[in-house]
Parts: sequence; C-alpha cells; structure tokens
Amino acid sequence: MKVRFRECAREDLRDIHEHIAEWNPEGAANVSRDVYAACRVIGKHPFAGPETSDPYVRVKHLVRFPYSVFYAVGKNSVEILHVRHTSRREWL
Repeated sequence: MKVRFRECAREDLRDIHEHIAEWNPEGAANVSRDVYAACRVIGKHPFAGPETSDPYVRVKHLVRFPYSVFYAVGKNSVEILHVRHTSRREWL
C-alpha cells in the first residue's frame, strides 16, 4: 500500500530529528532511517500493528529506538498520523 504522511507526522519527524541532532547528528540519522523503515513495513503489512483505543488507529513500535508510529489504514493507502517518543504521554 502507498504510505502517506500527515503534516503533523512530518512535523513530528522534523522535531525528533532536530532534537537528537543537537547532540548526536549520526544518531538522528539512524532514528530517522528506522522510522522510515518502519513506515515501509507498515505499507507492506498494514494490519500487523495492534489497534489503539481508537479502532481506526494502529501503532508500530520501533525495535531499536523508543518511538511509536501511529497510523490509519485506508482502502488504498496507509496514513501516518504521528510519531512519538514512548516516554511521552500516550497520544490516544
């Protein structure tokens, strides 16, 4: 399926990258790379992630880094809604 990013998800990614890059540019690149790899997996296996409290929103947890990708599955595409650090308050 095609993967689309909401503007707020793009902002999340920019903020995450900028925050990490302040002290570790290579780490920021690694986190970004893993988030985009997770999004590719979501596109291939959209129903693999568990549902959240909202039955239309699913979540994919990164393995190497403490981030979660929240997304919604449509007919022909997957929409990335937010990317959040796991220490933050739950989005839903």
